[in-house]
Amino acid sequence: LPPDQRLRKVMYDPLPDCTPAEKTVTLLGAEFQLEPDSDLCRLFEKNGYTLLQLQDCKTYEDYLSLAMGETFFCVHPNGHYGISQTAKRLNRPYCYLPMSFDYASISASLEQIAAKMSLSSSLDEAVERAKCDAVMLDALREIGHTPIVIDSLFHPRPLELAKLLLEYGFLVT
Repeated sequence: LPPDQRLRKVMYDPLPDCTPAEKTVTLLGAEFQLEPDSDLCRLFEKNGYTLLQLQDCKTYEDYLSLAMGETFFCVHPNGHYGISQTAKRLNRPYCYLPMSFDYASISASLEQIAAKMSLSSSLDEAVERAKCDAVMLDALREIGHTPIVIDSLFHPRPLELAKLLLEYGFLVT
């Protein structure tokens, strides 16, 4: 395993075996905390779930409480191995949802979650796409034809991000 994947596995080894908290999910492996208005956060909130993230932890006890999730999720490929092993060790369901800039992939991931967790409410795909389109067009008006360079360390799918930006008329170099 590459060092980053080994680190992420070892990082979660201290999580204790415990009884999961009802309607609580744990998201690990992300470089950044998910924004409250992200698809995943809103989907979980709409269905009455508490979302635990590493970035919310202020103390070691907070960190240990990450083990309370009924289901473990990962959105970053470098976290996939370690979090899947942690979920297996704690006898929890695990779901890998790779971050994406592609509407079809995003929809498939949200449908996978809804099916896996038997969620009653989902997000309105047409409304979500319209919101994304509006934000992208606002950003294009603000940025104009300023060249954009995408570093592969920024996101695990730099080509998918480049494709999205190009489709909206951004200048990606």
